[in-house]
Amino acid sequence: MSTPSPAPDALPYADVAVDARVADGPELFTYAVPPGMVVRPGHLVRVPFGNRTLAGLVAERVAASKAGYAKPIAGMVYPEPLIAPTGLTLARWVAREYRANLYDALAPLLPPGLRTRSGTRVRLVEGTPTPERLGEGARRLLAYLNAHPGPHALARLARTLGPWTANAARALAEAGLVDEEAAVPRPPQPAPPVQALCPAPVAYKQNPPHQTNTKKAYSRN
Repeated sequence: MSTPSPAPDALPYADVAVDARVADGPELFTYAVPPGMVVRPGHLVRVPFGNRTLAGLVAERVAASKAGYAKPIAGMVYPEPLIAPTGLTLARWVAREYRANLYDALAPLLPPGLRTRSGTRVRLVEGTPTPERLGEGARRLLAYLNAHPGPHALARLARTLGPWTANAARALAEAGLVDEEAAVPRPPQPAPPVQALCPAPVAYKQNPPHQTNTKKAYSRN
């Protein structure tokens, strides 16, 4: 008698499409699912990636890690999956057909506000030596971060310094000079109740005023 296969939600690992550009790398990276965390395909999660914490989209639950060891998922962005199974299938076809990064193929299916890296924060890593081969933009951003300690949102850096900061931040992260962390967006707030523009109708126990006036006019005639 064959042993029944475990339910997908019970599998200990998840294959995740990570918002990272890796030359000749796999399209999916395997992460361990922490105990008690509900992770399903289509979930937007935060995962460790080198010295960064990046956004990732869960593609499927799997039974084993190909590398033998897998880092755990750092956290959930939203409690419910944001992409349906049909969307995952379509994005995989797009990525394969056009040789695109799988996360880039999935990102347009996300709700507005979650499709870009604008919510990412960067923080300077102290004590890391600066490599000699570092671009001018990366050096400019490094000087700014040294002068202004603390986490900085990429969106604010772009408004303050210019749109070149996104590529500069990625170069600094790849050099180990900054940590990247995907900011958790606020859940959508319920819309405020709509107030009626017209007054509520008045209930008349007797005839409305216009009918009373009409009757009086006819009685005079």
